[in-house]
Amino acid sequence: DDALKPGEKVLIVDDLLATGGTCEAGIRLCERLGADVIGCAMADLDGDGTPEVLLVDKRAKKLLVLSRGPQGAYRQVDEHDIGDFQFRGIEVADADGDGNPDAVLYGQDRFGILYGGAKDPEWDEAGFYESDARDAHLVLVTAGSFFGGATHAVVVDARNNTVEILSLAPKAGGEGIAIRRSARFKVFEAKSFRGRREAPTENEPREAAIADVTGDGKTDLILLCHDRLLVYPRE
Repeated sequence: DDALKPGEKVLIVDDLLATGGTCEAGIRLCERLGADVIGCAMADLDGDGTPEVLLVDKRAKKLLVLSRGPQGAYRQVDEHDIGDFQFRGIEVADADGDGNPDAVLYGQDRFGILYGGAKDPEWDEAGFYESDARDAHLVLVTAGSFFGGATHAVVVDARNNTVEILSLAPKAGGEGIAIRRSARFKVFEAKSFRGRREAPTENEPREAAIADVTGDGKTDLILLCHDRLLVYPRE
């Protein structure tokens, strides 16, 4: 009952589509503890076929894991210190290539991964990436695969109106994740009267996804930008 404090903001993460009732139960649990739920999703990290609820507790600087018991009630089963991690979002992806979902947390200048699988999940700050663009302001990440099953992250730079595609791969020896930029392109040109170094007041593109929308069996990049849906098919 002391995992969350009144007024704290919480993010719940889900990689399944048919878990609306489960997500609702997680939200109700957090709200009963006085938390402010800002997102909802789930991931099966322990490989038992039942998804766990993941909560990012910003005040306590912890990643909390809630599991559903035999009576249907959720309880906290694990927690991981994330320290001064400037949290921006979270995605579920197979980051280490073992066929099990992992929770990929991303911040302003670094990534962290909660590895899933049959073994007990563990938190590891696995990689670091800093854009070399001038005054970069990274605001959005989505994870998926473009080529040959490798894991990629799509990062939006809201100040420079660009998208960077990063490839994530285990380092030699398995110690951490190597992150390198595979591509970068400008989405649109923006006219602004703001000073160059001011943070943008609106983040555009504001949504991104990796999926096959052209039906050719190849994953494409989809961006939601202003009033338009932009599709970048893979050639």
